[in-house]
Amino acid sequence: VDYCMINRDLAGTGATFVFTDADTKLEGFTISHCEGSLDGGGAIFMLGADSTVANCALIDNQAYAFGGGIRCWAASPLIYNVEFTGNLTGLNSDGYGSGLSCRESTVMVVNCTFTRNEKGSGDYEHYGAAIYNELSSCTVLNSTFYRNTANSAGGSIYCDLDSDLTVTNSILWRNLPDEIVGGVETTVVT
Repeated sequence: VDYCMINRDLAGTGATFVFTDADTKLEGFTISHCEGSLDGGGAIFMLGADSTVANCALIDNQAYAFGGGIRCWAASPLIYNVEFTGNLTGLNSDGYGSGLSCRESTVMVVNCTFTRNEKGSGDYEHYGAAIYNELSSCTVLNSTFYRNTANSAGGSIYCDLDSDLTVTNSILWRNLPDEIVGGVETTVVT
């Protein structure tokens, strides 16, 4: 299916799409106002999948803790030309990666925009408003991060627990409280 809009899906895990297959491709979708569970993935949840998400918009989605837009766990996705706008995590809990949350994954993010991804309700910790990277390798190319806000650390990107991060030819601007933070093993910003 190409070029479709999904609005207001409330599901148990990975609100709209759950990928567990190696060759899954999602292209041309606008997914908005969806809600995921504690497992995360307000719009998309990838578990052990080598999927591609391309030419999509993930707008105003939310998850209780992980990945308001996309949650990757033991996955190797290509995320290409995707707009992440206004996604939330931390709905009455700590929040990790309002746009994209990665755990034990190898992720490639190309030509994406992350704008106004934030902490949800409640007085809890929030890390990585745009991207949260845990025990993962994340490569970001030609992407823009603007006005993402975490209340703890990593307005653009927060790396935790032996994560690798490479950011190339990207714009990081006015993200709060800082741009890139975390206990990374390797961080390269060019």
